[in-house]
Parts: sequence; C-alpha cells; structure tokens
Amino acid sequence: MNTSTSIYDSFISLDNLKLAWKRVRYFDRSDSRDWIGLKVFAANRDHNLELLIPILYEDA
Repeated sequence: MNTSTSIYDSFISLDNLKLAWKRVRYFDRSDSRDWIGLKVFAANRDHNLELLIPILYEDA
C-alpha cells in the first residue's frame, strides 16, 4: 500500500461522506444549487455515497 492510499484510507469512509453530504445539502448558497440533482441524489443517498468510494480510490 502506498502513502496516498493510506491517507485516503484515513478519511474515505461512508461516515465521512455522509458528513460531507450534509455540508453540501445545507450550505446556504441557493443560487449555486442544483435542486433536482440534490433530490435525485438524496433519494438514494447511502447507495450513491457507497458508489463514490471506489471512484475516489481510482483517483488516488
């Protein structure tokens, strides 16, 4: 395992992605929100966040 992977391991988790999602969802910048996209993502939030984990590792 290389160093960048261990750094990713320390913060890529479903719990951390849920916290990041809350920040995106409640950030008060209504002019920059894609309300439909947020609702679609939120309808299957946990599944969508789990799909992001391997994608984030690919970019490591």
